[in-house]
Amino acid sequence: MAEMSKEEMIQKNRESVKKTAKIVGVIAAVAVVVTIVIALIQAFGGPKVEYEVVSTQEYVRDNQKCMAYRVYVKEKPTKEQAQKIWKQVTRDSYYLHIVWFYDNKSAASGSDGYKWKMEQTEKGTIPFFY
Repeated sequence: MAEMSKEEMIQKNRESVKKTAKIVGVIAAVAVVVTIVIALIQAFGGPKVEYEVVSTQEYVRDNQKCMAYRVYVKEKPTKEQAQKIWKQVTRDSYYLHIVWFYDNKSAASGSDGYKWKMEQTEKGTIPFFY
């Protein structure tokens, strides 16, 4: 096998660098597209459920102030929709939370006749929707 000249080695290295740069560029572009798609799905994905916080009620657990929310929804939210509502509604400084869901707006004014609920029993958790 004949040895390559210095110029041939330099040229071969340049071609290799260009090829690697193209591959890295394609991978980076794909990563950007995937990130954008994921962000759009999270922001706009899935059917949205309209809701309204009709009333609230403070309660005490573990000697700390907690908050319960009575939320009106026209129909039962999916688990994902309920979790999204939970995150939006419970952005406060209370220790624990309860979200009662009602499909009747007048009942949500103060009735215990909720249809579904999410009750937090540990700080920082999102409870099961039932």
